[in-house]
Amino acid sequence: MRQYINLISNTTSPTPIDLWQVSTTYVPPQTGNNFSLGYFKNFRENKWETSIDGFYRVSKDLVEYKNFAQLLLIDERVPNNHLETELLRARGRTLRE
Repeated sequence: MRQYINLISNTTSPTPIDLWQVSTTYVPPQTGNNFSLGYFKNFRENKWETSIDGFYRVSKDLVEYKNFAQLLLIDERVPNNHLETELLRARGRTLRE
């Protein structure tokens, strides 16, 4: 699965805002691969049932901020036109049983 638009949130200013950043050469689309496995079993003529399942996700090219990133310029209403210089690429993973 791919995500071609990223939500960049600024919650440190007095008036928090959200910026939408589309994927570019410098901000590639986020990608994710999901894996799941499960087993289901009935016992005693369907009086008892049990199941077990697992889920694992690997995410790449997530958006992370540099330390002290300037998402806005000096005027808090004007977004930074070079936002990609304040972002980092990250990886993530999720495990659920």
